[in-house]
Amino acid sequence: MPQNDLVIANQSAPDFRSDLNDALQALGSLNSGPTAPSTTYANMLWYDTSNNILKMRSEADDAWIDIGTLNQSTNAFEVAGLTTLAQSVWEAGTDTTEALVSPAKVKAAVEALGGDLEALAEGASGAPKIQNRALGGISLGSFDGGNGVYAGLSDLDDIAEFLLVGQSVAASSPSVTSSVAVRLSDDNGATWESPLTLESGITQQIPIAELKINLDTGDVIYRYNFSLSSVIKTKTANLPTGNVNAFQIAAFSGSNAATVAYHAIALKGRT
Repeated sequence: MPQNDLVIANQSAPDFRSDLNDALQALGSLNSGPTAPSTTYANMLWYDTSNNILKMRSEADDAWIDIGTLNQSTNAFEVAGLTTLAQSVWEAGTDTTEALVSPAKVKAAVEALGGDLEALAEGASGAPKIQNRALGGISLGSFDGGNGVYAGLSDLDDIAEFLLVGQSVAASSPSVTSSVAVRLSDDNGATWESPLTLESGITQQIPIAELKINLDTGDVIYRYNFSLSSVIKTKTANLPTGNVNAFQIAAFSGSNAATVAYHAIALKGRT
């Protein structure tokens, strides 16, 4: 392919036309040739036919920068400067080199680090925890409390905050409740922290109507009806050393105790 200094000198008409044609062909072929053009310019393109590499001249016009390789066998363009790393490097996950990667390598690296992708998606051990927004509004189930017996929820490892709503299902009239307490555990109820007394000396069929608790901070916001007035209070439960994964509530009372059906709704998940 022709290369040209791209300078049209004063000359006869036939020589001018020949020189101009050579310059245009050089531009049209990206100055292609087995060796670099003898005359260069900043940002000039050159296709190195010996190595099938497209190059650009530096701004300082002092070096050639590889742009990429044109594979003449597959008619494909391969970007220069990107490294292909071994599968073991992807699995290690510590190398910061920017490199080419196939979907198959990504899948293999994830599975090597954390297990089968499909199994993880179905909740297998080691699966990523549900994010806060995705978890909000999911029912955690129902249970009956009261009559001096603690009842509640376990396996709350992925839950950071939930709402508890109470409804009286059985009680003598009037219902007499002397105190209401909650307690927390980090081993799914094998052991419990000292209970937090929410209220004492109250007389209501539903001792606690609504309760919101943050399992990471122990903060409890609750409402109960006392003397026909709605009262909202805030207290902090005793936290265990590890992440809280179990919760219980109990109403301690005399012979006229209320049985309350509680329903729990997740508000926030742990990430």
